[in-house]
Amino acid sequence: MSVMLPHWSRDGAQLAFIDTQAGKPWKIFLISAQGGQPVAMLPEQEAEADAHWSPDGKKIVFGRVPFLPGSSKTIAIYILDSATKQVSMVSGSDGLYAPRWSPDGKYLAGMTSDSKKLLLYDFATQKWTDWVTEPGSVLLPAWSKDSRHVYYGNRSSENAGYRRGETRRTSFRVGRGP
Repeated sequence: MSVMLPHWSRDGAQLAFIDTQAGKPWKIFLISAQGGQPVAMLPEQEAEADAHWSPDGKKIVFGRVPFLPGSSKTIAIYILDSATKQVSMVSGSDGLYAPRWSPDGKYLAGMTSDSKKLLLYDFATQKWTDWVTEPGSVLLPAWSKDSRHVYYGNRSSENAGYRRGETRRTSFRVGRGP
């Protein structure tokens, strides 16, 4: 296995990671914190990436990878219910990937397939909002512990650096930061 982007479950009992072996679709695997054999999150042979746990640990959000060949599924953001093993596509997430679930459970952040925009999904309104647009590309977004900010890298020749996007109930702001 070639492991990338590991994420602990909220209770620390499991680790989700991507196996990125050459010539195979990227797959999300789960492994117990106690060790053992990694288990594929889904039995399908489709590209999967960026597994993030819901705050209650009962669901996993993930995306299909736009830059990898061989996937017949729609590039979008999906949620797996751990108990039922049912997978559902997040409404309006067509063309988005790299989901990140906010620690308070109120939001998802997702990137456009060209990695130039970061969008915010509000579970209360069930709508996506354009949040951040960068001249370079949005890289590896990460939520703050209090769910008020998403930090991300920007790779552009003129404005390279690390940025902070701020969530507010009625407005969305972007600033340099921390």
